[in-house]
Amino acid sequence: MRRLFPHLLNLFLLTLCATLGYSQDGKLSHMDSVRHRLDTAKSTADKIDQLVELARMTMERSKADDYATQSIELAQLSRDPRLIASTYLRNTERFLGNPSLADNLTQATKNLHLAELIARETGLDDLLVAVYCGYADVADDRGNDVKALEYSTQALAVAAGIDSDKAKVKAFCTAGKIYVSMNQMLLALRNYLNALDVAEKSGQPELLRNCYAYLRYFYGVIGEYDKSLDYALKVYDEDRVRWNNDMAQDLLQIGDVFLLKEQPDLALKMYEESIHVTDTFRFDLLKVNSYEKIFILYFKTQRYEQGVQYLFAHKDLLDIFHELGFDFYVDQLLAVNYTHQGRYDSALYYFRKSEPETMANSTPDIQIDFYMDFGEYYKKVNKPGQAIQYFNKAYALAAATGSLKNEEKTTDSLESLYVAGRNFPAALVCEQRGAEERDSIRTQTQATDLMKLEVENDQRRRERLAEEERLKTEHRHNIQYMGFTMGLVVLFVALVMLARLRVPVWLIRALVFVSFIFLFEFIIMLADKQIQTWTAEEPWKVLLLKIILAAGMVPLHHWLEHKVVHYLSHHKKSEKVAAGLTGGEQAGVATAGGGGL
Repeated sequence: MRRLFPHLLNLFLLTLCATLGYSQDGKLSHMDSVRHRLDTAKSTADKIDQLVELARMTMERSKADDYATQSIELAQLSRDPRLIASTYLRNTERFLGNPSLADNLTQATKNLHLAELIARETGLDDLLVAVYCGYADVADDRGNDVKALEYSTQALAVAAGIDSDKAKVKAFCTAGKIYVSMNQMLLALRNYLNALDVAEKSGQPELLRNCYAYLRYFYGVIGEYDKSLDYALKVYDEDRVRWNNDMAQDLLQIGDVFLLKEQPDLALKMYEESIHVTDTFRFDLLKVNSYEKIFILYFKTQRYEQGVQYLFAHKDLLDIFHELGFDFYVDQLLAVNYTHQGRYDSALYYFRKSEPETMANSTPDIQIDFYMDFGEYYKKVNKPGQAIQYFNKAYALAAATGSLKNEEKTTDSLESLYVAGRNFPAALVCEQRGAEERDSIRTQTQATDLMKLEVENDQRRRERLAEEERLKTEHRHNIQYMGFTMGLVVLFVALVMLARLRVPVWLIRALVFVSFIFLFEFIIMLADKQIQTWTAEEPWKVLLLKIILAAGMVPLHHWLEHKVVHYLSHHKKSEKVAAGLTGGEQAGVATAGGGGL
């Protein structure tokens, strides 16, 4: 099986890991702690938060819908437009967490429409941005890139006119995601980097974390797995600082990157570590994510029998598949497993059982997989007619969805079947078609390599511009520091010179006060950057160090100021006294000389 349910991952990661709280009492499970917070919540907003979380966490559709309905009813009774629109948006996220089911996209659209009406009527432009981004996601999941880009452009236009960093980041990231779907990778990267610029200037860790997650996804798509891993670790570090259960999700993403790098042992280690994290947070439901990942790892590494054994060893994963209506997926996996084991009767039973539901409820990618797997089954049991039938179905669907790799695989399978059946004209057609497809794949690969080079060049250009800007800023600051230093020298030289002139003592006092204020503030300014480094910008550490610094510098300031004023003023008096004595001596000599005459 080549593409194992690509949207299934979104289901678990978005519905179970979306900013859920954690019980600190160490006794309740996560689900029970959410229910407890719901029972003890005092404000309407808190109650809605817990109900939405319960809706996300509950796999049984009817119960989840009931929690969601309660949250919407409470929001409506509050008569707070922002709370109402936000509740609709949060329920939208729940449905978009599993876009494999067409009904979920329909329900998401309904919630988005209701949120849009409220946001428009009450002028909540930041929520309107979120609505447009939601519409773009729905259109993207339905394969309508043109409509998705249109909504994304609207989101960017609204975000540009408001003062909301969160809205700007969301709009840029959604645009980046749409451009990835359109294979416009350079435009995607520019939008992601624009989002990162906004997030870095805002200084909000949550926005930075989201940007890192999108960049992790972007570099994974273009095959730059090392960069993807770098951003995956940044996401993990951000969540570790906040210490929330998103760390379990982060470890799964790190494992995914290792799997793409063909390092399954490291991937398995990350998946198992994710299980330990869920134990730490007493959130057993999150383990299902890890079970699903380990199960898929076994299938991707052709350990089918071990994968099926693992699946049946974790009944909670099977229960969730059943609750979500994905029994056909399990049947499809069992059919593939039994085919590889040579248990063809069991394989045929599960293929036949899975086929109607797969065709009715799954995505084109899964349907292509099903047709190709069923075709492989018929090849193994030596029924070329049925095998050709299913490979032709797979080819038609692959051609309709523009999946070149699947087109090539199905064409090669058909060619070998036609040759075996001595249908040489049909085999020749497949050979020519296969050559065209390989040329297209080669061209696409070259375009991808060129795109990677453009992305790398654009990234280097940005880094070069950032470095140039840093150097300019550093040069400007150095000139200012030099000016401050020279100003201090001039002030103290002026003080020494004033002491030799006939100026009032109060003027000397004033200049001494200004000079020492300037000196000590300059010292504090120089020390400030080092203080931030020592304390990692932890507020209480910064405050403590500055209190210690002030405790030493304030008395020193007063003592030095007093000593300098005393010295300069007494030095001036001493000069006057010395001048008076000298004049008196000269007068005495003149008088004595006159008396002699």
